[in-house]
Amino acid sequence: MKKILKLLLISLSIVSTYSYGLESKKRIESNQEKSAKILIASKATQSGVVFSSNGFAYQLVLGGKAVNTSNGSNEELSSSLSTNSIWSDQLGGFQLSIDDDTSNGLSSSLSSDNENVNYKLIAYNSSTGAIGIIQGEIIVKLKPYYIAETIANTFNIELTNNFENISTAMYRVKRGQNIFVIAQLLSNHPGVEFAELDIIEHFSQAN
Repeated sequence: MKKILKLLLISLSIVSTYSYGLESKKRIESNQEKSAKILIASKATQSGVVFSSNGFAYQLVLGGKAVNTSNGSNEELSSSLSTNSIWSDQLGGFQLSIDDDTSNGLSSSLSSDNENVNYKLIAYNSSTGAIGIIQGEIIVKLKPYYIAETIANTFNIELTNNFENISTAMYRVKRGQNIFVIAQLLSNHPGVEFAELDIIEHFSQAN
């Protein structure tokens, strides 16, 4: 009887230790998630770049990157990931990270002068707390009788898709252009109903 009681006590001790370990792990993960959210929100505020898309308000995450891990070689992936990253996470097919490069600041995030850039910028959805990937294109709803090609020539941007039946076009900025500034200028054009950045929060759909 004593042996049985002893075995029961040992078993209960093991279960208790295991449960405590799981709870501790959950607490650590929860604290890490909170810290990550605070950091992301802070970097979004620091950028000062606010824009809307899909009916939501977004902020550019300063130093944020999204690298598609399903495309390209390990060498290409390594060249895209910075050694001074202060946060990283794998979501869907993307490796997300934030660089702590205060010397370049916002200009580094907005620069499109580098032909070899193979990552996308990320944005913070202040309403949901989620991260969105900026796909690099501007969706423009045109007013009647305005031509998509004319808009492209006016702003010196590339027309990538033209859906004439719904008066909607998609554009991509050229080297040296600021996608956020161009999107705002497009919004103010008399021939444009609205212009917004193409943002995806469901990472399995992004490419």
